[in-house]
Amino acid sequence: MKVLHVGIPVNGLINAFQKKSTSYHFLEWTDYLNSGNLNKLCDIISSIPSDLVFYHLQQPIDESIIKSSSGYKINWTWDYRNPTPSFYHTLAPLFNKTIFSSRCENVLYSDYLPPHVDTLYYDGIGTVLDTIPPIVFIGNNFDNRFDNSQDRILMVQTLKYVFDEQFGVYGHGWNSVEYLNDKMNYFFTLPVGQKLEKIIYNSTKIVINHNHFQADGYTSDRMMRAMSSGKAVVSSYIPNDIPYLENKYEHWKSLDELVYKVKYLLENDSYRNKLSYDGKLAVTENYSWDNFVDKIFNYVYEAK
Repeated sequence: MKVLHVGIPVNGLINAFQKKSTSYHFLEWTDYLNSGNLNKLCDIISSIPSDLVFYHLQQPIDESIIKSSSGYKINWTWDYRNPTPSFYHTLAPLFNKTIFSSRCENVLYSDYLPPHVDTLYYDGIGTVLDTIPPIVFIGNNFDNRFDNSQDRILMVQTLKYVFDEQFGVYGHGWNSVEYLNDKMNYFFTLPVGQKLEKIIYNSTKIVINHNHFQADGYTSDRMMRAMSSGKAVVSSYIPNDIPYLENKYEHWKSLDELVYKVKYLLENDSYRNKLSYDGKLAVTENYSWDNFVDKIFNYVYEAK
């Protein structure tokens, strides 16, 4: 399959495309937009013969960039937004498929693929720090920005109150939250990068997942990375669960239920280890970047 990839660089995805394609070209389209060289980008796109043109667009784009390409056209949105930005509706007729990470999107020719992750990188192997507590949450504090942002703050406050030094939160924005300021060390200034995220997963026992939105089949890709790393996950409730992950993690609908399930996992090594093993197997077998590329290629094959 000849692939032209126009979008944002995601190393694991690029590696999977390179491995599985007969030819592969990647164009970071923002390089051309930032320089105002739209015509040059269109000329490059039109000059590359492709069976698949894979776009990764998360903001409005000039339609000429899409119309200049040939082959089966897919736009992958990667994350979930509420409400769905209008430009996805506007651009949808120009694509054969627009792919979202939840089942809730009412967009022409759209389909659902859950988040996929670099299972080769997040493998649970490598540096371990004994300063990382056994229960962690990785995520930023956005105050009131998203649907469930205030619930996230209350969750973190509750976990810190109940578990104290056994719980750690990693991400920016938490230094302003009442009760937390004097209770623990944080990484306030920057979002958690790949290297630190991997180390945190390697070093902990239980990972809390909290999604800013409650949408059908939607979760943050951090949940997948934690499971790929072989850690037991306790997630906020995900309506209409994610394929292959049923019973591979614990979920909660109330803070009392969250506290109960975390305590149970801490006290029951055998069940926690089983959940960790089953979750890792489910993600590595179904949600690697190789799996993602196979699913993308299938859209093209089925259209022929």
